[in-house]
Amino acid sequence: MNAEKMKNSELVEVGFEQINLKVGVAMQMQQKALASPVNHNVQYIGAIPGVSFLITLPRVDDGPIWLRQGSKATFRALVGTHIYAFNTSVLRARSRPSSYAHFAIPEVVHSRSVRRHPRVETRLPVEITRADATRSMAIMYDLSLRGATLELVGVLASPGDTISIDLPLILPELTRKLELTAVVRNCGDYLASVAKGRFRYGVEFVEVSEDDSMLVHYFVDHLIAELHARF
Repeated sequence: MNAEKMKNSELVEVGFEQINLKVGVAMQMQQKALASPVNHNVQYIGAIPGVSFLITLPRVDDGPIWLRQGSKATFRALVGTHIYAFNTSVLRARSRPSSYAHFAIPEVVHSRSVRRHPRVETRLPVEITRADATRSMAIMYDLSLRGATLELVGVLASPGDTISIDLPLILPELTRKLELTAVVRNCGDYLASVAKGRFRYGVEFVEVSEDDSMLVHYFVDHLIAELHARF
């Protein structure tokens, strides 16, 4: 999804209970007191209506980060077709039976709608393998849960052909390379591409495992939250 279009979508205020967060939903937390704010990925655990909501403590180097009572934080979460953002503060952190923290219910939550299958700009270098086992490097210009746009020097394949994409996922707590199967659905104008020396293709992911689909979803959510870091 184009970043400018995302920023221009309507921003509305909603109540915390209207987010309808489910246990286990991924959230992005940014500590406000740090000189260089860092985004941490946490999970929503639950809420005491009108009092607090609970999240897992962020982790660094396999250990939890302790949060001081009263410290400020900004949270963002993608739920359905909306992204939500709000400011709040720590009420209390606990280490048992597992590391978690209570945060105050926010007074105001900002909401903005996104596409059902949000497409985000990426500029990721990826490796492509064709059906004949030849390989090429390409730039992934955008990514969604359903597919991507690729650009490379030279011809990739014809519409309908199947390719394999090695997609690097780099997240705060995870680095992994996914091997995704995709079908070429469309390509740019051939003569214009020859003149530019670069060819662009739209591809659709197929036969994606449940685990890989969840990782792509999480990665897209993370990129969307990064785009909305100032909203």
